[in-house]
Amino acid sequence: MSGTLNWLESDDSRILSLDLEKESYQQLLLPDYGKDSLNLGLLRDCLCVFEVSDMLLDVWIKKEYGNEKPWTKLYTFPNMQHRGFISYNALYISEDDQLLVDFYDLESWCMKLVIYDSKTGTLNIPEFLKNYERMYPIVYIESLISP
Repeated sequence: MSGTLNWLESDDSRILSLDLEKESYQQLLLPDYGKDSLNLGLLRDCLCVFEVSDMLLDVWIKKEYGNEKPWTKLYTFPNMQHRGFISYNALYISEDDQLLVDFYDLESWCMKLVIYDSKTGTLNIPEFLKNYERMYPIVYIESLISP
């Protein structure tokens, strides 16, 4: 994202951002959220924060990079604890505003993929032909940085 590496501070108070080209860093303010658990991610080439609570998963996006630019809440959708799932984060947003989200299955403690249709407010849990007991989905982002 704009040639930067970004991570949450250990106390979830702000984001640290390292600009590799300028060899400088800055601290980015977080959105005005409810102080629940946070995850940091990337959607549509924009920095995102996923706020996970008992009831909801909120997806915040920073469309323009920089501390002075505001965060926008893209989606709020229900956590599915009543169905035995806890949301973790969003992996992908399709062109028709469907979110691919990974959830922990509370019974098996494995990950499940869920598709949330923001237009209709419906959730769909796709069935796979093979049983992927220990699936931990991640999004691959091409990079020239060696781990």
